[in-house]
Amino acid sequence: MACIWLASIGTALSAYFILAANAWMQHPVGSVVNTTAGRAELRDFGAVLTNSTAIGAFTHTITAAFVTAGVFVAAISAWHLTRGQHSEVFRPSIRLALVTVFIASVGVAVTGDLQARLMTQQQPMKMAAAEALYDTVAPASFSLFTIGSLNGSKEVWRTALIVTHHPEQVHGLPQVRLTRSNRPHFDPATDESQLTTSHYPGGS
Repeated sequence: MACIWLASIGTALSAYFILAANAWMQHPVGSVVNTTAGRAELRDFGAVLTNSTAIGAFTHTITAAFVTAGVFVAAISAWHLTRGQHSEVFRPSIRLALVTVFIASVGVAVTGDLQARLMTQQQPMKMAAAEALYDTVAPASFSLFTIGSLNGSKEVWRTALIVTHHPEQVHGLPQVRLTRSNRPHFDPATDESQLTTSHYPGGS
């Protein structure tokens, strides 16, 4: 039993460090750019580990893992129960699996919403592209399927669900597309190696 717990904890820690590294590439914090060496250098490891993007990604990944594991256990238990095999073992296991799937599914939805809110604040271009938004709207709808023009300048056809609980404004692609004339000033010698949301329309 101790080995199982150690393996589980080690796997979770490994997952967090991997997601923290990926989150740094999405929302870089705790580092500066060394112009002499031509590289980003870590200054605050704690900031990387407490990156809001990393926390959001980890909670979403872990809850999704519980959903997957729960469905797997439920399927195996149901297989044996339909054949009348070892009901004293698989009846409790299927109950536990279904409860796990339900709770974890709620967690997936909540943490997924959190990730979307973070993306709206930290990566407005990415959110606009993900939702295929060409015009700035508030509240933004949930895009089910969108067809755009070949040059990506306008929407041709769209079907979506209106999500009224999310009052935040989401900027359309033309509004957040950076051009040579409006790119934010960035001094790699003194600034932290991140483009904060203040550089974008509506950023805080």
